[in-house]
Amino acid sequence: MGIEAIKVKPDESNSLTQANCIHGHVLKSGFGDHGLLVLSNYQVHVYSKRNDYEAARSVFDGMPQRNVFLWTVMIVASNEHSYYRDGVELFCMMLDQGMLPDGFAFSAVLQLCVGLDSVELGEMVHAHVVVTRFFMHTIVGTSLLNMYAKLGENENSVKVFNSMPVRNIVSWNAMISGFTSNTYKHLIEA
Repeated sequence: MGIEAIKVKPDESNSLTQANCIHGHVLKSGFGDHGLLVLSNYQVHVYSKRNDYEAARSVFDGMPQRNVFLWTVMIVASNEHSYYRDGVELFCMMLDQGMLPDGFAFSAVLQLCVGLDSVELGEMVHAHVVVTRFFMHTIVGTSLLNMYAKLGENENSVKVFNSMPVRNIVSWNAMISGFTSNTYKHLIEA
């Protein structure tokens, strides 16, 4: 049976059962590296979307090779399931293995900083964004300013916003939302 024969939509109600069956089949089959990567990506994605983070992590940990999409799926899943430290660990492992994050990976790890309520970690990720020149990407810039805004760092949020070469409606909304929530937070604390 080839990869083409295994077609399952992740939104089907029985997709977790099907993913388990596919996982068993993949483990017993001799798929080539590319086929194994495609199927494993799918399995990790289904497990993470079906609230089985541990199963997703188990498949991920057993994979001989990983791509940036897969790393990002796991980082996003760790955030969605409140495994913030695990997500940061995954991001560090990704870097240690020489995998260059893309804009989506950076955005995901910046959300982890909010979950951990860590400006310091956010600043370290921000430095990495600058070094790798991803600050030019609107999605990363918006994620940075959103992270600073959610952590109450309005000044840093404005600096990021002013340095963005392209701003979109999401960037503007993140700034407005950040200022609004921080203003109300200060009013409540007063």
